[in-house]
Amino acid sequence: MDSILIDDGYTTTRNIPGVPGLHPDLCIMYRPALTKERIIYRSRNSSADPSVIDLHEVELIGKFLVSINGKELKKEEVARLKPAVRAHIVDLILGYLPADEAKDQGNSSGG
Repeated sequence: MDSILIDDGYTTTRNIPGVPGLHPDLCIMYRPALTKERIIYRSRNSSADPSVIDLHEVELIGKFLVSINGKELKKEEVARLKPAVRAHIVDLILGYLPADEAKDQGNSSGG
């Protein structure tokens, strides 16, 4: 049975197929954020100043992203992520896209 609670220190992954011209295949490992982060994100996202939105996304990803394709990213690398990749990561962290948990459980149980 899937849990409805986020455990402290919990990490999960999402495999995102590559899109020619946008990004290669991605394996994103991250820690899901709690609802408070969604509220903060919506608040900052309503700013008329794009630098406020940019800075907050970089900080959010820096705080919750574990790795992309097994590589940890430095803050300056997070700021340079392609927009499509960055949007996927933000949506995963905030719980707007599902993780690959069911697929991972199927692989680990042999079924």
